[in-house]
Amino acid sequence: MNSQTKNVRVVIAGKEYLVEVEDLRARPIRARLEGQTFEVIVDEPASEVKPPTSKVTRQPAPVVTPVKRVEREPSVVVSSGEGSKQVTAPMPGDIINVLVKPGDRVRTGQEICSLDAMKMKNAIRAPQDGVIASVEVVSGQAVDYGQVLVTFE
Repeated sequence: MNSQTKNVRVVIAGKEYLVEVEDLRARPIRARLEGQTFEVIVDEPASEVKPPTSKVTRQPAPVVTPVKRVEREPSVVVSSGEGSKQVTAPMPGDIINVLVKPGDRVRTGQEICSLDAMKMKNAIRAPQDGVIASVEVVSGQAVDYGQVLVTFE
């Protein structure tokens, strides 16, 4: 977090999160949650956003509506040696399902597995056309950032 960003509590779909945001008066607001960037619109005018007071009071967190998700391509790492390519986890989470198996032909953008991070489903997509050489994860498995999910031939 840099000096121009702030941590703000927000409620998304009934759940409270601590989100790193840029300028609270900007519309839409750019916010980061678990390494992903979102543009959001606050359900109150910018003039009503007030700086915190020294008096400690619990107020309801502002409700935000996601507008546009800033998409990231899946991470692709070229391994040393044989020149095979690997798709790695873009964030820590739990594998919800695996949609491919070794030998499957996939096309660029095809969903190969789903990753649950902070109760949000993230589709992990093939970065290229190719054939799956190995699947390194199973449904229900916890993964770390950068962990290999699938290897291409």
